[in-house]
Amino acid sequence: SMCGHHFCIKRVKRVIGGRLLCIDVEWHQLKFRIINVYCPPDLNERLEVLKEIQPLLVCGSDVILGGDFNCLMDKKDRMTVATVRLDSSSEMLNNLIKDFKLNDTFRYKNPNTPGYTWSNEKTETKDILALIHT
Repeated sequence: SMCGHHFCIKRVKRVIGGRLLCIDVEWHQLKFRIINVYCPPDLNERLEVLKEIQPLLVCGSDVILGGDFNCLMDKKDRMTVATVRLDSSSEMLNNLIKDFKLNDTFRYKNPNTPGYTWSNEKTETKDILALIHT
């Protein structure tokens, strides 16, 4: 473990190299887990990463789950002229968030701000793909 000034990194686990990182931390006697995610654009690869998140959420500590999920949580997270459909990775992520009672921190603090994290000027599309849930 790595410690200093009441902050201690207890464990670092690279679950999927370059895709999923789990860090257990203690800070002033609070224990929490930070899970950093990068989901690939490909649906099947994204589903594989999302499947690995659930066991990490069962830890007996508060969890901060954040990163680039490369999928929409809600149709309103995309501003576009085209029809928006949510795929199976969106459903899987939404179920994880609901089942483990995680909160979209940005949405909680900014309920009326779009907060787009990605845009494509050619198609005039804007999306929220990067999120932090606590």
